[in-house]
This record gives sequence, structure tokens and C-alpha cells, in this order.
Amino acid sequence: MEEIRFNSHETEFGFLSNFYPVAVEYSGYIFQNSEAAFQGMKEPEKLGIFSTYGASEAKYYGRKAK
Repeated sequence: MEEIRFNSHETEFGFLSNFYPVAVEYSGYIFQNSEAAFQGMKEPEKLGIFSTYGASEAKYYGRKAK
């Protein structure tokens, strides 16, 4: 079986990555990628802020979420 890699949004299966640039709507906010939406759900009061983040920035601040 062939291994499928999606650790970069620029590969064939990159669309499976949370970092893939695609609009995600959640709770009235539109996020730039699913990583920002996921990390924002850790602190719902900051969803608006996370909706402005790129994937790497969202991951960084999401790790600091309480």
C-alpha cells in the first residue's frame, strides 16, 4: 500500500492538511483554514481573533490556550 503524505498543502493530498488554505465558517466567523478554527475552539471567547490567524500562528497561540 502506498503511503499518503499531506504534511504540506502543496502536495497531491495537501488538501487533507489542517493547514490547507480554505475558508471555514464556524459560529459566524470565517477562518482561513481548519487549523485556526480548531485552535479557536479551545478558547471560544477568542474566536474572532483566531479567525484572523494563519495556520502556523493559530497553532502557536492554540498551544498557549488554557
